[in-house]
Amino acid sequence: LYGMKQASRMWYNELDKVLRELNLIPLQYDRCAYQTEPANGQHWSIVLIFVDDILVIGMKERVQEVANLLRRRFNAKEVTNGRYIGITME
Repeated sequence: LYGMKQASRMWYNELDKVLRELNLIPLQYDRCAYQTEPANGQHWSIVLIFVDDILVIGMKERVQEVANLLRRRFNAKEVTNGRYIGITME
């Protein structure tokens, strides 16, 4: 994937598909920020993306759910300091 002209677009499309499986939708004005639908009754969460770094914010259970799926789908490494969890793709 790396080195291809369309690599960043392919990466975004794949990540978008996975995040939508978790009922996360991109914000209208920033496609690198996702949130849960307000009406779906799930725990609130926000996912922020910067290239291949991901920051997950929300209730502990929801953050773990998102992190677990990303680890299963991608070669992801969790970086935490006790206050937040960041996901780095390798």
